Amino acid sequence: MLLSLEVAVRRLSPDGFHLFFAKSPDIQKFLFDVRWAQRTVLLPVCHHVTLSPALQMRRDLLHWDSALQLAKALAPDQIPFISREYAQQLEFTGDYANALTHYEKGITKEEKHREHDESCGAGVARMSIRMGDIRRCGAPRVLREHCASIQRP
Repeated sequence: MLLSLEVAVRRLSPDGFHLFFAKSPDIQKFLFDVRWAQRTVLLPVCHHVTLSPALQMRRDLLHWDSALQLAKALAPDQIPFISREYAQQLEFTGDYANALTHYEKGITKEEKHREHDESCGAGVARMSIRMGDIRRCGAPRVLREHCASIQRP
């Protein structure tokens, strides 16, 4: 069925195949293999949009390692933001050491991303405390007080 759908859409026009699937992310994610969608449909159209559909698909599906690899090649400016999202998931699952690493990678040190950097800094402080490294918690007093209220398991 999938092959016949592909053939039918390709007959629409030379670009019909890519245009049809580029505007249908749900089809890419649910009907097709994710790697196939990324390789065949999403990467060829990525130069037409501001953020690669392949990268956005990997973020939507929470495929953080793949998203980071794509960002390295296609959108290096997105690495800090993906790292923060990944760190949040790792923190939620209790993988504090890796969460700390990704929170640190998320810090941009750019004024226009101050709120993002503060969020990453708070993550670094929380993970440092959870891992027992209070000296590493180099945050403002209010943040240290917040982090001190976290109970270590």
